[in-house]
Amino acid sequence: MGFALFFAAPIAFAGALILSGIAHRWSLVPRGVPGLLTLGLLTAAIMAGLATILTFRLLAVDGARAQQRMLGEQVAGLLQLRHYEDSEFPDPGQEWHYALDPETAARLRRRCPVSRDRPGECRLYLRADRRGLAFVTLAGERLIVAELSL
Repeated sequence: MGFALFFAAPIAFAGALILSGIAHRWSLVPRGVPGLLTLGLLTAAIMAGLATILTFRLLAVDGARAQQRMLGEQVAGLLQLRHYEDSEFPDPGQEWHYALDPETAARLRRRCPVSRDRPGECRLYLRADRRGLAFVTLAGERLIVAELSL
């Protein structure tokens, strides 16, 4: 997310310049130091808004879409999210850890294929190809959803 915000900073500054110009034109902000402070505050407000939008997208929207794509349904929501990890370099990827209620975990456990080489492991989904690695694992009452690009 930091990488995306780094490239969004010039756009936020340009937007703040435009808004500051409009505020000066309508005499809402005095010229001089107060005008420069307004420009800085507007830039910070736009960056905060962009960070909020990106955070919501990464935590809520992307996690729900990954569950829908891999499991065929969304079994855990944003309030059940316990851990999120985002890596950008060298291999971009996202990983969500959800705490499930016992009923949902039991329902998902019934869908687990039996593994002879790894007893006790419940891998609900696994895709490994040239695009990357994606998996959903159920460990106890914790659901781990991960997408890693190669």
